[in-house]
Amino acid sequence: MLPQLEDIPSEIDLSTVKEFIRQFDPTASYRQRWGANYLDNMQTLWNSQIERFQSSLPADVACEDLLMVMTFDYYLGPSLGVPSDRKVDFFAWLCAGMKRGLAQG
Repeated sequence: MLPQLEDIPSEIDLSTVKEFIRQFDPTASYRQRWGANYLDNMQTLWNSQIERFQSSLPADVACEDLLMVMTFDYYLGPSLGVPSDRKVDFFAWLCAGMKRGLAQG
């Protein structure tokens, strides 16, 4: 289930992201869609958005893809060693991209 514009959190912290992901986690549909290529495709999608974030560019994929990137990053997060404030910045960037995408229709 894809979130609606009003579902995207405005105040971003790790607990808010956790609840948002719990409600809208798209992992099962991506695993089904990508099958055996799930991990490779997910890594490519995630890396592309990390690079855009680090370059201060806007997200360039669909809302559903941004949600999947957020979910993947949230679960991967503890093993990455990235400070939580930087994670929150990335999650806020993803939410802004989702809002833009949903507002444009």
